[in-house]
Amino acid sequence: MNSRYSAGGAGHFAAPFVAWMVVVAHRPLSRIIDVLDAFVTALRALASPVDAWRGRRRRSARDYCELANMSDRELHDIGVSRASVRAIADEDWARDWR
Repeated sequence: MNSRYSAGGAGHFAAPFVAWMVVVAHRPLSRIIDVLDAFVTALRALASPVDAWRGRRRRSARDYCELANMSDRELHDIGVSRASVRAIADEDWARDWR
């Protein structure tokens, strides 16, 4: 083979892979663990607000279905009009009371 990466007859990917292993081998393992730990911590920090938003959306969908399935009489009994069901499910009504 005339490829520049054919060292040792392992194919043309041998040299880049060996070079990567040498670079990793010279770094202390604790540094790699620290970097991975920081990455996981940052990922959790980004995922937390998304999880909270998804929880609010699931709760809103559940509340909407429950209110939408009520009859007009049942809604009137609890003091809610059919037109305000979406606002109540999305908790938009709570902002008016604060």
